[in-house]
Amino acid sequence: MAKRSKGNNDSQNSVLEPQSSLSSGNPGATEDAGGWRITALLLASVGFTISLVIIYVYVRLVSSGGSYTSFCSINATVNCDDVLASSYGKLLGVPVAIPAALDYILLIGLLLAGRRREGRPLAYAMLLTGWNLVFSLAMASISLFILHQLCLLCAGLYAVSLLTPGAAPCLSRWCSWWKIWPPYPAGRLCLSRRLPL
Repeated sequence: MAKRSKGNNDSQNSVLEPQSSLSSGNPGATEDAGGWRITALLLASVGFTISLVIIYVYVRLVSSGGSYTSFCSINATVNCDDVLASSYGKLLGVPVAIPAALDYILLIGLLLAGRRREGRPLAYAMLLTGWNLVFSLAMASISLFILHQLCLLCAGLYAVSLLTPGAAPCLSRWCSWWKIWPPYPAGRLCLSRRLPL
């Protein structure tokens, strides 16, 4: 009877802790998670750098009274200056690039925190990259269909927002299953049924 009870306890533990066994028993998952984390960190760093450049261009435009011409103002259609100086270049009176820079700082912090504690920080990173994607799609639509102009620097941020969700959500070995994200076969979007929020 004692042996039978011990066997039952072992089976219950294996049922209650499937994710721990997955993370500890699959060395390949550790390497894969590290690779995806590095990819997301690189993309977030690129996004932060582009945001700083946009802030610089915006400050120069405002301080010069509109006489400054940036390097990414090529013609009437591809014109960063016109896009940044438009009413859509601000959010509640603040240049959009400022909250974008703070956003990427937060994302980098979450990804770094995920090195020691994979569950909650990386789940929040997933939510943040999802928000970035939605916001970038909205801003790209405004740029193309309302302003009828393209900002190359902004387009760089759109690209980062589109690529990052393929990396950041799948960093955690706590995810119970993987799935290919249809628009980007190279980016695996982790749709876990038990996110450790």
